[in-house]
Amino acid sequence: MAVEVYMDIPAVRSLSKHFYHCSDTLERAARTLDTLAETLRTSGFVGKAGRRVAVQQLERIGLRIKHIADQCNEMAVDIAASVDAYERGDEQGASRFY
Repeated sequence: MAVEVYMDIPAVRSLSKHFYHCSDTLERAARTLDTLAETLRTSGFVGKAGRRVAVQQLERIGLRIKHIADQCNEMAVDIAASVDAYERGDEQGASRFY
């Protein structure tokens, strides 16, 4: 006996939008960290060694945040594509996650 799978389309679309907003927020945070790193790089408020360490840390954190933002964006696109495929009746596209 075949098991039928149903999707709560509005809930899943909402999930896709949440991933997109999360990606957008994380990208803004990464840009802010880049700006802070650039400001530290050009300012004279911290000693040379302290400034270098702070800039490296901000850049490292910024790269991680950007990577997570990219993953969230990819999930948003994949979920939206899966919902669209489900609505069209395309079982292969709708089953991307299992």
